[in-house]
Parts: sequence; structure tokens; C-alpha cells
Amino acid sequence: MSTLYEVPLARRAQAGVVVLALALALVVAGIAPLVVEAPAWLRVAGVLLLLLGLLIALIGSGLLNTVRLQRRHDAARQAQFDIDAAAAAVCADFEAANGLIGSPCGPEGCGGACALGQLKNGELKNSAAGR
Repeated sequence: MSTLYEVPLARRAQAGVVVLALALALVVAGIAPLVVEAPAWLRVAGVLLLLLGLLIALIGSGLLNTVRLQRRHDAARQAQFDIDAAAAAVCADFEAANGLIGSPCGPEGCGGACALGQLKNGELKNSAAGR
């Protein structure tokens, strides 16, 4: 993983915006001699500024893209934690409802032994079909 991801999100987002503002200024400064009457050396400098501004714009957009990707990754990770917590709660409820000691889910997940597997198969002890 890149060391860029060690920089906090807020600082990366702020740096990306500042870099894009600098890029915009360079692009405007590069275009100005090209659209008005100017000496040749100033036109060459304008083209160089334009290219430099476009390069810096790519860097700034890359910084902002890392912020977007990390936020998406953090949201997906949080969703997975929520799913795991819900599955653990379902397993705990199943254990309590059926008087089980120990976890039928185990560290590898539920498999067919926990409440989720039992619900799918309709094999719950207290279900209407089992009465």
C-alpha cells in the first residue's frame, strides 16, 4: 500500500483542492498569451505553463481520487462490520431460544449449524412447522 494512505483524509482532500486551484491558475496563465497578440517567446512560455497546469491538474485529481476510494473502502468495511454484528446477534438469539451452550457458529462462520442456516432449512426447534 502506498504511504499516501497514511496521510489523513481531510489533509489529502485539502491538498487536492489547493493543487487543483494552482493548476487552474497555471492553465489560465498559459492560455492568456495564446488568445491575445503576444511575442513568440511569451507564446512558448504560455504553452509550457498550459502543459504544466494540466500535469498538476492530473496530480490534484489523483489526490482527490484517493480520498474518494478510501471513503468508499471505509464505508464497505463498516457495512461488513454491521453485517457481522447482525449475524452474531442472530446466532446469539438462536442459542438463547434453543438452550444451546457454546457457539454453533464458531470462528469460521455459521455454516448450516447456526440460526441463519436453520432458518433457510426451516429446522428451528420453536418454529410453527416443528410443533
